[in-house]
This record gives sequence, structure tokens and C-alpha cells, in this order.
Amino acid sequence: MDLYNKLVGELIGLARATDGNEHLITPDVAKLIRHCLETDQLDENGISHLIEQVIAAKKAIVPDCFYCANPCGRTNSYDMDALKDEPELIQKSKKDILEKLRTCHESTSERSLYRGLISVGLDGATSDFLIRIAEEIH
Repeated sequence: MDLYNKLVGELIGLARATDGNEHLITPDVAKLIRHCLETDQLDENGISHLIEQVIAAKKAIVPDCFYCANPCGRTNSYDMDALKDEPELIQKSKKDILEKLRTCHESTSERSLYRGLISVGLDGATSDFLIRIAEEIH
């Protein structure tokens, strides 16, 4: 897996961590997510640094998840290689969401950012659901 896919997988984990913890989200988290989605041209060191920042942000939001004796996996990073095992229409829909997130405007709501990332990591999502999520992203 290339580093950019690892970064996106970490972003999905961060977005999952925000679900139910919205009161802990700072403006810097959305800024970090936007920056990471827009920076697929960085070298390995730059992407590695962003991965560290995303993990640190997730630790700030759900610190107990990193030390849990009985982890549920809800905030785990997403393995982007899992997309290959999805049906073709689901793969396309998830890739469309990621592309829209990469090119979305600054005016795109934080809610749309988080929902888009979370939906890419969902198992069993239908294409209709994914298409609706993609339509929310401007």
C-alpha cells in the first residue's frame, strides 16, 4: 500500500473517532483533514509527517481507544486495500467520494467531510447510500 493510501486510511479512522465526539473536534481537525486530502504530491517524509499528525489528532479525540484492553475497532484506520474486495459499483462510488473530497471547496461543510470519509470505510454500504453521500459533497 502506498503512503498516500495509508494517510487516507488514517483520515477515515480519524473521521470515525469524531462520531459521537463532536464536542472534542477543534477547527484544526477539519483544517488537517482538508490539508491531507489535498496533498497527494508530497514526498514520503511529508506524507509520513501528516500520518503522525492525524494519529495525534485521533489520540486527542479518543485517547482511551489507544489503551483499551478490549478494543472495538470503531476508530481503527481503514485499510484502503479492502476496496479491491468490494463489488465494482461500490468501489467506484467510494472512489468518487474520495475524489470529491480531494477537490471540494473550502465551503464544504465539516459534516460532509466526516460523513464522506466515514462512508468510504463502511462495510456493507449500498451504492444508493454512497451516491447520496457523494451528492452532499460540494
